Amino acid sequence: MYKLARYFLRCLPALILPASSMATDNCAFQQIHVYETLEFTIQGTGCDTHQWEIQVKNEDKPFTQLKGSSPRLQNAWVTDIDGDGNPEVILQMQNAGEKAEGSIRLLELVGTHFNPEQTLPVLSAEEQAQYQGHDNFTVEDGQIVRDFSLGKETKQIFYQFVDKKLVVKVP
Repeated sequence: MYKLARYFLRCLPALILPASSMATDNCAFQQIHVYETLEFTIQGTGCDTHQWEIQVKNEDKPFTQLKGSSPRLQNAWVTDIDGDGNPEVILQMQNAGEKAEGSIRLLELVGTHFNPEQTLPVLSAEEQAQYQGHDNFTVEDGQIVRDFSLGKETKQIFYQFVDKKLVVKVP
């Protein structure tokens, strides 16, 4: 009953607003991910800058949480990308500017605490000069895959989480 009431209260504002304002004014982000016995609720509010929160429950009991701010959240993954038994939360963000620059923050949960966040290495000077933004990210096969435009070409970079740092995967 409590979960149903909470769901209804969360959805009520969307039911009251006209459809056009939901599509244009709703800058909220929420995803729920399950990793073993842990449930991760990742939420963000705000349009240009998101105030975000990661709430973790263990078997439906509060376990830990982390709050921060960033460019607007676009996607999130929870996985053990480095295979060490500790889950990583990977947040994909996008700046509100013309280029819609994408970025990643990786947060590893160890016990009840998150390790300091890791970000992607900086693009090379040549890549930065031709970078046109509109990044697309996926997480697959233990790596983060980034696609973005460089002039008329699309570049793809693979990143791994090695020794607690995000590094470019060398072929």
